[in-house]
Amino acid sequence: MLNKLLYILFFSIVFPQGYNMDLVGFLDFGQNTSDITGFAQDGREFAVVGLQNAAAFVDITDPSNPVELGRIPGGTSIWRDLKYWDRHVYIGTEASDGVKVVSVDDPDSPTLVSTISDFGNSHNVHIDKDGYLYVVGASTNDIWIYDLGFPAFPQLVGTWNGEYLHDIEVYNNKLYGAAIYSGFFYILDVSDKSNPTTLTSFNTGGGYISTHDCAVTEDEQYLITADENTGGHIKFWDISDYSNINLVSEYITDPSHSSHNIYVRPGTNLLIISYYADGTRILDISDPTNPLEVAYYDTSNIEGLYVGNWGTYAYLPSGYIISSDIETGLYVLSTSLLIAPPNLEYSTSSIDFNLSESEIGSGNITITNTGDVDSELNYSLSTSPFSYTGGSDSFGSFWSDSNLNNDVSYGWVDISDVGSLYNFPTNDQAGESINIGFDFSFYGSEYNSLIINPNGWIGFGEDNDGWDNSSIPSTSAPRNAIFGLWDDLNPENDNCNQYCSGNVFTHSDSERLVVWFNDVAHWYTGFENSYYNFQIVLYENGDIDVNYNYLIGDHDATIGIQNSQGNDGFQVSIGSGFAEDNKSLIIRGDVDWLTLNGEVDGQLTYGMSMIQTFDVNSLGLLNGDYSGYIKILSNGGSATIPITLIVDSMLDGIAGDVNMDSILNILDVVILTNFILELDLPSTEQFEAGDINQDSVLNVLDVINLVNLILD
Repeated sequence: MLNKLLYILFFSIVFPQGYNMDLVGFLDFGQNTSDITGFAQDGREFAVVGLQNAAAFVDITDPSNPVELGRIPGGTSIWRDLKYWDRHVYIGTEASDGVKVVSVDDPDSPTLVSTISDFGNSHNVHIDKDGYLYVVGASTNDIWIYDLGFPAFPQLVGTWNGEYLHDIEVYNNKLYGAAIYSGFFYILDVSDKSNPTTLTSFNTGGGYISTHDCAVTEDEQYLITADENTGGHIKFWDISDYSNINLVSEYITDPSHSSHNIYVRPGTNLLIISYYADGTRILDISDPTNPLEVAYYDTSNIEGLYVGNWGTYAYLPSGYIISSDIETGLYVLSTSLLIAPPNLEYSTSSIDFNLSESEIGSGNITITNTGDVDSELNYSLSTSPFSYTGGSDSFGSFWSDSNLNNDVSYGWVDISDVGSLYNFPTNDQAGESINIGFDFSFYGSEYNSLIINPNGWIGFGEDNDGWDNSSIPSTSAPRNAIFGLWDDLNPENDNCNQYCSGNVFTHSDSERLVVWFNDVAHWYTGFENSYYNFQIVLYENGDIDVNYNYLIGDHDATIGIQNSQGNDGFQVSIGSGFAEDNKSLIIRGDVDWLTLNGEVDGQLTYGMSMIQTFDVNSLGLLNGDYSGYIKILSNGGSATIPITLIVDSMLDGIAGDVNMDSILNILDVVILTNFILELDLPSTEQFEAGDINQDSVLNVLDVINLVNLILD
């Protein structure tokens, strides 16, 4: 959080800010971005950002704290276009990927479910209000049209061929298309999806690489086009009469800059522009013959033609605007033209419970919107084992690390004196399976053995000799596996070359198993003098730790977990950005003793409150301290509320009642004395009852305390 705030502060000082628009949140992806889309679902809001080799899914429910949830990988390309429909996101690219269909039914775990493979490359995808997907800039046909009645499996219903269209908009069964290379715009009738027909076309006069994008006003009397060349003209066309189309006005910023994409916000007279080096711009187009700039935020301090703000999404119900800057990342922007800011207030900062064995306790949290009088607070609540969660999967596993959470420490387990050497037949093949030492639960199944692959992972299924690590979850990656550092590693093995180095050791003590990669080398090509010391630790309760002691040289590893089907899991990292010296990755299941009741998401207008109740249940828990968290996400801020449970089986008993007859008398003194003299052996319950001063020792002080209790 501190780094993010410093980054925003830096930008606010160095960048030329804006007018009537403010920066609320920012996220850097570590690589260039392209287009962006957004969606609202189940009381939360999200951004999806095109990257060079993936699409990144980001939770922006709390706009000041964008959180990346996961990535769907793809071929390398400077361009990705993305659209949302009915709990699915559709991703087109100028790589040979077709259009990827991603389920966000669980938005915390976006999952690839199918691919449209009728073509390879595409430039733009668009979805109309009736649920039809239009793909342009693809091979063979200039427009491909798909029915999204079954969102996971689009059905081709029509095509059109006339000219390459770069970007389109569909409104009231009319398709407005921009033919960038000729400088024309087209208007098609698409009421019959199987047979689109051309109503008109018009030369904007901009020439080659001019008419890049277009948008129509809600009354369909004016078409707006954006030129993607020097000057970056935004042009307003009167199209009320197709036989007499006229240019009525133009807008331009710096003559040396280029515009990119344009969007009309429904229900408003506002045109939002992603204007490359000139950032995000908003025009009042109440009078299209006289457009007026009313707000802007400049995301870029770079001078150039095709730098800065690539894409903008202007349709979030909250009114926040999200923009993707090519060089810097995701921007969440606010303007009083669109938003009345909500504010989250909640009734408590922490709640503690003391329960006996098999007891249920209850609590509640009051949530209130204290923001602007016209605001709406969209909220959702969830439970988590961590105060800060790096991510989760649909099964209910969460991850965090010792850098994210102050309450999580680096936890290296030293087995240097007790570990057993594990042998590999080759540097890409696992050796024999080993006994875990206990039953370990992984994605709902119990395992008592596992294999260790030399390339930095362990698994509970078949071996996989794939040395070229890839993104997960994926059916092509090793499945039913835990990836500590999946890379092309080269430990000592039965077919060792001169560059292999390092060994793997294991040790189990019936409560935890340690798999230690000790100073293991990377395959030498391109990774000379690269050595890694890390371990994967499994615990009897299902917990997983990955501890990184040191990493020398370079690596390009996949880190995470996935199930046996390759359709669920999470990727903590791919590349070199996560693993570092003296760092622990921790993976935990959800807090099963903490349950939220009733609806966990909703909306509150100004001044409204709701009460969220919850239960804690000590059934099946051993005596001890337990920690969990209730997390509130909202467009008016977020909160993490610690819930602490202390389980003490003696809470319902009587201190000193060592014979468990619910009466304190001389018999208890006699029995306690016998325990102290070691004439008899106490049970666990008797020891806890007799240890009246709770110093974990039975002695004469406990007898004195017991006598005092009897005489009291």
